[in-house]
Amino acid sequence: LGIPCEFERHIAFEQSEHVLVQNVTEIIRYLGSKSLNTDKFRLAPWSLCQFDVDPACKVVMPPPAAEDIWDMYGSSLSHRGMSGGKYIVNAKTDFRFQLGLSENVPWIEYACRDDFRVKRHAGPLTPDQKYIDISDIPPDREPFEKGVKFSVYCDPSGFMEIEACGGSPDTLVPGTELSVNIITEFTSMTNI
Repeated sequence: LGIPCEFERHIAFEQSEHVLVQNVTEIIRYLGSKSLNTDKFRLAPWSLCQFDVDPACKVVMPPPAAEDIWDMYGSSLSHRGMSGGKYIVNAKTDFRFQLGLSENVPWIEYACRDDFRVKRHAGPLTPDQKYIDISDIPPDREPFEKGVKFSVYCDPSGFMEIEACGGSPDTLVPGTELSVNIITEFTSMTNI
């Protein structure tokens, strides 16, 4: 099913000596002429940051409840757990994995060594929207009902992604506009 859409991105920056704050609003505007129910579409605005990784790179977040973090593919339990009061995901891996994080997780942060950090926050959804499954699945499989606010993808080729997502309505009507505001803070101990 083709879903005609228009995509728009608004970007603003604030900068200090060691911090660059990027404020991005991702917008998807439905241009179709028919109303679609959720069994016919899954559409949500999202944004990702992609980084090279080495053994010192990790993702940090406040400790999630068991139901607020899950593997989208195979198990990654060997790469994640508690340390120093924070939940840590080791990004250097020899197998592919992706974690889904629910709306109860307030932020995620990529940290590599002690000199570079990238922290992401996603704005709230409108009342008519919900988070959806963003995993890469074959078209003959139905998406999971668990909705993703953030995700962490780690790849054995030496890169990783931190993603922030918006929501999707139950019905897509002509003119529907989906948007999410994402704040990304880049912090470096050297000048930005």
